[in-house]
Amino acid sequence: TMTLSRIPVLYQTQKPEKSLSLPSFRYKATINGCTSEANVVGEKDYVGLICGSSNLGSIRNCAAKGNARSRNGMDVGGIAGYAHGLVSDCSSRCYLEGKAMVGGIIGEGSKAEMLLPQSEVNDCLAVVEIGKRSNYIGSIAGEYIGSFKNNKYFSKTNNGINSFNIEGEFEPVSEKELKQLDGYAAFIKAGIPDDGLKQKEAPDIAERSVYTKVLIY
Repeated sequence: TMTLSRIPVLYQTQKPEKSLSLPSFRYKATINGCTSEANVVGEKDYVGLICGSSNLGSIRNCAAKGNARSRNGMDVGGIAGYAHGLVSDCSSRCYLEGKAMVGGIIGEGSKAEMLLPQSEVNDCLAVVEIGKRSNYIGSIAGEYIGSFKNNKYFSKTNNGINSFNIEGEFEPVSEKELKQLDGYAAFIKAGIPDDGLKQKEAPDIAERSVYTKVLIY
C-alpha cells in the first residue's frame, strides 16, 4: 500500500524517442492532492498524466495539464490510463493520443469481478482534445465500463464517452459554465496557468444528445 499526497510534478520530455511516464503502476495506492504539468510518451499500454495504471487504489483531488501519448498502445488518460478503483474530484486539461481506450479522465475502467469492485469516476472535470488516430474515445473515458457520477467536460469535438452523454453521469458544459465549476478553480489553485481555452466556443449543448439512461450491450 502506498500513499502520495500533495506532490507537484513538472515534467517536460527532452527526448521524444524515449518513453516517459509518471507513477506508472501502483497496487492498492492512494494518490491525493497531486498536480502534474507534463508531456508523457509511452510505447505500449497504460499512459496517464497522474498514473499509468491504478489497481484497487484511489486517485483523489488531483489536477493535470499536458500531453499523454502512446505510440503503439491503448489505455491513455488525462488522469489515469487504466483504473480499477476510485477516481474522484480530479481535473485534467490535456491532449491525448493512443490506439484505443483514450479518455480525458481515464482511458479505461473496469467491471466488478469476483470480490473486486467496479471502477468509479465521480465529480471530475476534463478539458480535452484527442488525436484522430484514436479509437474508443471520450472526454471522460474511452469506454462505458464501470460507474460514473456527476462528471463534466468541455470539448469542441468529443462526447463524454464514445458518441453519447448520460445525464447525471457525464455531461458537456459551455466555456462560461466551465469557469464556474469547482474543478476549474482547482486548476488555478494548483498553479496551472489559465490558458488553453482560446479555442472556439463548444457547440450548443442542446445540439448534443444527453440521455437519461442508455442500454449497454
